[in-house]
Amino acid sequence: MAGRAVISLFEDHRRWPLESVVRQAAQADPRIEYLGRKSLTEVCDYLGKAAFLIFPSQWYEPFGRTIVEAYSKGTPVIAALTPPMKAMVDDGVTGLLYNPSDSKDLAATVSILMADKERLNLMRVQARAKYLAAYTEDQNYRQLMDIFQQCIHTYHAQPA
Repeated sequence: MAGRAVISLFEDHRRWPLESVVRQAAQADPRIEYLGRKSLTEVCDYLGKAAFLIFPSQWYEPFGRTIVEAYSKGTPVIAALTPPMKAMVDDGVTGLLYNPSDSKDLAATVSILMADKERLNLMRVQARAKYLAAYTEDQNYRQLMDIFQQCIHTYHAQPA
């Protein structure tokens, strides 16, 4: 898959109004391969084989699940520099950030990472480590229990 953009959709096609545009781009450019809809397991397998994930969303998403899926496979992330993504992508550690709406900055960021295989490999290790430290089922359970304990403590600390 090196040197190609691999695009897949894994949810209901009605949510992907630009699917026809992606299909046309894949037909016009041999560097783009459109895989069609895939299951989440298949998408995660592709993520694990990818050099990195480009997460171009400029929307202030509260949580980038796709980023966690990439990290679970040790795949670094190139993301738009928005507050939510800045909190998830450690710039220069688990991936790189670029200026939103700046295609030249995105292209330069991709080029930087593609030119430095050693850095890319280190980011793979660090992305997986971040997943293990912050996003596993056990970690999420601990975080949820901490929230519950804080709520209980706050409730009991209030005057009757």
